Amino acid sequence: MFNGFIENKEEILKGYEEVIKELTDTSKIDKETEKLKGELEVISEIIRKCIEENARSKIDQGKYIERYEELVNKYEGIKSEIERINEKRFEKKVKKEKILEFIKELEGRDELITEFDEELWFGTVDRVVVNDNGKIIFVFKDGREISCKLI
Repeated sequence: MFNGFIENKEEILKGYEEVIKELTDTSKIDKETEKLKGELEVISEIIRKCIEENARSKIDQGKYIERYEELVNKYEGIKSEIERINEKRFEKKVKKEKILEFIKELEGRDELITEFDEELWFGTVDRVVVNDNGKIIFVFKDGREISCKLI
């Protein structure tokens, strides 16, 4: 299975630079984060003004509380979205590290594998999924998957 990678090593490595760039690019989510942070600042300012108005003026407390809670909910929603985006950014970073580890291991191999190599296994295989139908899926650190059926 891994020998197929070694036999096509040069071809595989050529394509990885673009793959890494595409899979791990965070520029779009960085822009989205900046936009959301701007919205967070605006809402914070509106909340502050809402509180100041309530302190200065005699206003209906029911309407004030309703408006305040609406603003706070919006603020919390944006904060949650920023956290979700940050998780996405972290996942991309981890994926990049796994791919780079896979590439490093592949670059260091020139001969075909004839026996189990624990270092190679841990350096290239991310996980193995065994389904109850007897199908095994090997998921490599670069995201490639190879499946086979148990006899």
